[in-house]
Amino acid sequence: MSKMQTETCVGDRLIARQAGDTLVLERREAVERRLLARFARIPREEDLAAELIADRRVETGREEPP
Repeated sequence: MSKMQTETCVGDRLIARQAGDTLVLERREAVERRLLARFARIPREEDLAAELIADRRVETGREEPP
């Protein structure tokens, strides 16, 4: 079964991703809009990278040596 919806033009940059058994090609701009919308609720003063690093360091401290 094949389903195609195209709203692309020659020269558009496409991003490929897998969704289940389907290969999805999306315009780069659409992916950027979706990501910006996803993270729009996070206050700008929060540093997600610093939080992730701190979490990883805590987890590393919990690991037992080999």
